[in-house]
This record gives sequence, C-alpha cells and structure tokens, in this order.
Amino acid sequence: MNATLPMVPTATAPVARGPLSRALLDALGEGEQCVGIVELAEQAVEAAVDLLHDDDVQLSLFILYASAYGSIPEFDARREWDPQLIEVRRP
Repeated sequence: MNATLPMVPTATAPVARGPLSRALLDALGEGEQCVGIVELAEQAVEAAVDLLHDDDVQLSLFILYASAYGSIPEFDARREWDPQLIEVRRP
C-alpha cells in the first residue's frame, strides 16, 4: 500500500499592521534598504500603549525572527545579518 502524505500549506508573507512591519516586509521581501528602520522601530515602541498587544510591534518581531528561521520563503535569509535589522532586534 502506498500512502500519500497530506499537503501542508506553506507560509506566505504576512500583511503589514503598521509602518514598522510594512518597512520590514519591504526590506525582507523586496530587498529594499533598511535605512531609517532603527528610528522607525524606536518610534513604534514609544507610540505603543501596550507592547504585548501592539499588532505592528509584535508582527515586526515575528518578521525579524521568521527571517532568521526561514519560516517565510519570500524572505531572503541572508538579510538576517543586515546591520540595521540586527540593531532593531537588540534588547
């Protein structure tokens, strides 16, 4: 008997939830430069009323780490080492 494994859908790039996640999606998906991304991240964190529930900030964190783990095929994994993206991920 030849069993067929079920098809598992592949992940696709998420939809932006604000200016920071939009900039990250553009940078990782379309290869745009990350100029000004650190300042944009700082603004998003300062503007968030509740970081744990802020869609833009949380999605941005997911995007940054998804690129490192190869979770989203549209992202260029080599961009993980972009100095600007590393700076955004700093604690």
